[in-house]
Formats: sequence, C-alpha cells, structure tokens
Amino acid sequence: MTTNIPAIPSDPATLQQGFESSRQAFQQRFSGQRWLLGNLSEEKRRDIYVVMNYLSKCLELLSEQPTGLIPGTHWESTRDELRHAVLDKGQDPLSNTIVEVANRKSIAKQWLFDILDGIDLWTRFRKFQTYDELAHFACKVGGGAFNLMIPIIEFENPNYEAKAAATGQAIALTQILLGYKADFDQGRCLLPADMLKQFGLTSTEIQSDEQQHAFCRFVRALAVRIELEFYEAAPILRFLSFDGQRVLKSLFAWHWELLTKIKQDPLRLLTHSIELSRGEMAKLRLKHLLGTEGAGVPFVAAGLAQNGHNHAN
Repeated sequence: MTTNIPAIPSDPATLQQGFESSRQAFQQRFSGQRWLLGNLSEEKRRDIYVVMNYLSKCLELLSEQPTGLIPGTHWESTRDELRHAVLDKGQDPLSNTIVEVANRKSIAKQWLFDILDGIDLWTRFRKFQTYDELAHFACKVGGGAFNLMIPIIEFENPNYEAKAAATGQAIALTQILLGYKADFDQGRCLLPADMLKQFGLTSTEIQSDEQQHAFCRFVRALAVRIELEFYEAAPILRFLSFDGQRVLKSLFAWHWELLTKIKQDPLRLLTHSIELSRGEMAKLRLKHLLGTEGAGVPFVAAGLAQNGHNHAN
C-alpha cells in the first residue's frame, strides 16, 4: 500500500536544527578527537559533524533486538526517514540535513543507504561467520561513511571511491576490535566465528588461563589482518587535497597507535577500553599542529610513495 506523503521542503530552521544537534552530538561523543579537524574550515567541520551524527544514529541500531530474518522496526523507520528526506518530503532534522550536505557536495545518496544496509547485516543475522563477512560489514558501514566524508575534506583526483571504502573498512575493523568489552556487555560479539574457532575459542567469555592465552593469539592475529587493511587503504592519500591528506594521516596515525597497544596487551580488551594516554595523544596533536602528521607510520609513507597521477586501484 502506497502512502502519499506531502512535500515538506527542508526550511532553514529545520536544517539549522540538524546542524546544531550534530555539533552538540560531536562534542559529546568525539570531543577528544576534534583536533583531527583543526586544519579544516568551519563549514567543513560542520558538515563532518552531520556525517558523524548520522553514522552514530545508525550504529545505535546495532542494539536492536533480532526479529528473525526481517529488518528491525527501528531500522525500517530510520531508512524511511532517510528515503523521505531524499524525496524532499522528510520531517526528521538530521535526515534532512545529511541529505542537504550530500546534495551540496554532490555525494551519491547510495552511501547513506549503504551504511544502513551494513547495519542490517548484523541486526538480522547477529553473527559474522567469517572474517570476510565482518570485513564486508565494516566496508558497508565504514566505507559508506568515508565516501561521504572525502568530498567534504576535498579530493583532487576522481575515482577515489574504492580506496575510501578500504579506508573506512580498516578504521571500522579497528573500532570493532576496540569495542570488544562494550559489545560483550551488551550481549553481542561482532568478531568472526571462524577465527575464534581457529584459536580454540567457542565462547567470548574468557575465564581460564588457557582461554586467555588463546584470546591473546586470536587478537594479535586479527590486529595483523587489520594492519594489512590499512596498507590497502593508504593510497587514498594520493587522491586528496592537502588539508584532506592531513586529516587522514592523523587519523591513520591514531589508529596505528591503537592497534599497537592492542597487540602489546590483548587482555586489556577484556576489562577496559584501550585508549592512548594523554601524553601519546599530545604527541599526535603536536604533529598535526606542526604539519608532520603521519610521520613514522609505515603505511602512510607507502600510500604517498607513488606518483600522484598514478591511481591504479
């Protein structure tokens, strides 16, 4: 049954509400990473706040209870809000605002829907049987987000989409590993069942010394695979503007440091959220301020090594 929805153009007040709520959400959730955007204009930062708020709203749907093999109610309502906004019939400020950003920056709307499609992979099936399934989820969600952000931070060469997706995939995989404890506390495990089984782990509830030893080996093996994903993503740097490169190099450096800490002490994932120390974050921020971001990160240098006109995927 088709419902006729009256056209409700996004008026300035609605868009302002969407921008302001996104700014507040970014400040609440990501205040410690705001420095990553310090070299960007206010308009670019404002648009990225909207992308991150939309991404966060979608990620909240991971907590939706399973409904068999059909999409969840909240997932469907979120997708409907987005579809209505694309048709210029939306009433949700965030949906209207993310669509306004996409229109203004000539970004394909499909990336917005890809993020939701990735979330749906989890909410319906509640398990990733293989690493490839997990990577596909990360590519949908993280890759969709980065294909939204690259036009905002600006690119200088076209055909960046595959490397943007690889970038989002690598970063999303790192965040999934970092979020092990938070996910476990909510009764879910996004880690691939095939790799857990490979290391003799049939449950994510780690108790015995033998299980802890196996968990350490599992985490280090997964971290190494994620490191390889970053090498695959690194050529995205050759597509970006100077300011865009600076943002990505600092983001890469931050996640590389996090992966290093994970490998050093995997058991911390069982009890804490692994974060960089105040001193380690200060070093990254200083490099960003001085324009030496990414120094010492091997895949950053590899990503920039080839001639900027060679964009083979």
